[in-house]
Amino acid sequence: MNKMIHLLSGILFSVFCSAQNTSLHFIFPQSGTPSARLTSYNLKELYSRKNTEWPWHVNISASNGKAACLLTLPEPLLMKLEYKNKTSSYLLISPGDELTIDLTVANGGGDELKITGKGSSNNQEIKFDIPDFDDQPYTTDSLPDKLLSDLKKKKTKDSLALQTYIAKYSPSATYITVRNIELKYDILQRFYKFKGNHKFKLRRRPDFESLYALWQQAETDLRKAIPMSDEKALISPDYIFFVRNFLLREKEALWEMEQKEPNKFYKEWYATENAVEGAKLMREDPENLLTEKIINKYFSGAVAEFAYAHLISSRIGDKEDNLLAIYSRFRQSYPNSLYLARLDSAIQILKEKDSRVLSDKMIFVKDMDSLTSFEEIKALVKGETVLLDMWGTWCGPCRKEINENSEALKKHFKERKVRFLYVSNFDTGKEALWKKLIAYYRLEGTHILANAQLTKSIMSTVKGTGYPTYVIIKKDGSFELSKAGYPMDRKKLIRQIEDAL
Repeated sequence: MNKMIHLLSGILFSVFCSAQNTSLHFIFPQSGTPSARLTSYNLKELYSRKNTEWPWHVNISASNGKAACLLTLPEPLLMKLEYKNKTSSYLLISPGDELTIDLTVANGGGDELKITGKGSSNNQEIKFDIPDFDDQPYTTDSLPDKLLSDLKKKKTKDSLALQTYIAKYSPSATYITVRNIELKYDILQRFYKFKGNHKFKLRRRPDFESLYALWQQAETDLRKAIPMSDEKALISPDYIFFVRNFLLREKEALWEMEQKEPNKFYKEWYATENAVEGAKLMREDPENLLTEKIINKYFSGAVAEFAYAHLISSRIGDKEDNLLAIYSRFRQSYPNSLYLARLDSAIQILKEKDSRVLSDKMIFVKDMDSLTSFEEIKALVKGETVLLDMWGTWCGPCRKEINENSEALKKHFKERKVRFLYVSNFDTGKEALWKKLIAYYRLEGTHILANAQLTKSIMSTVKGTGYPTYVIIKKDGSFELSKAGYPMDRKKLIRQIEDAL
């Protein structure tokens, strides 16, 4: 979200932070109402700015062919400049820069931008392949060799382009460092991202295990060649994307390790050789606490600080288990972190939700263990219009939809006779967590903890294909699946329920 502060001979944008001002002046063609946009994909920058959406956009609109933009930056920032159909390579905008960017030369297309002023030696166009690399041609490959070969060729080409640029423009030491960091982590980030998605295609092959081992070895070799935890690299979007993706993919890999080598997994990650104890510890939170373990094993210093902020920020509104405890440890380790300002208000909401208790409006069906069929559910709500929510405490999408839509739906139908029926699935043995989340999300309505037979009966009858599944049960006992999709189009679901009333 950009904060417009006031006008200076055009349009002046300022994003406040305790840092040094950077001024950018734009010259546009006089014809039409031209505009441009600066975009930062730097997640570190996002997490250190309170209430800022990602990617961070600064929109520039001209007045009489000119515009001025003031940024307050704590450190150099790579930003992509977009104008009409022309996209520059990333500009390195540093605290204290005073740049004039002449866009008139780009009006005909194909010409280089004309950038002058303090910091201009860091911002001439460089012919990198980085923005243009297309990984689609490799989606049918069973082996990593061709992708790796082409990525290495691209790095060689980009390294030569950088050396040519340095010789021609004599950029700052910061510029050279940043560009070399980009080149160093570009292969790892692109390979890691591709491999994480490609494994789902490889799974269709009978020789998946042997093939995937080759991809895994290639990744291991790349990781050995460069440091996993590199504070200076946080300026690079490639490195930040790698850290973010690594937390997700390593967690998935550990889930698989638990299935294939449980004893080794429990010993390495939970310090126990007792499989029963290890499984219990893992099941308590296979998401957030496990991710925290990954952070502490692989990262340190400012990189761990960023990874903590990403873990907490990305899980708010989703599966929020143990976030308060994780946040407390984060705050204790990094009491002066810039990320705290972004997280504090959300954490206060989590604390309020965590203190909630069950109320008399949260009704638990008696003898729910005896319910085994969808017909029994329909008999239970006969003559009523019902929204049936098939969810589970383990289901991130279920909890995200509940968090974003449950209270709004109840508010809309407050004066209407709509019954909200929540059926929790695959949660046998988790009664305490189930009831805690009912209070946590303030799920006023009727609740059933389903046994396996009831879950199977409902899902097969309504033809549900995953969780969450929403079903509208009408007064006459007929029913229909929600048409609201995922993420939920709440207005569409509301219309569907209103039609059923």
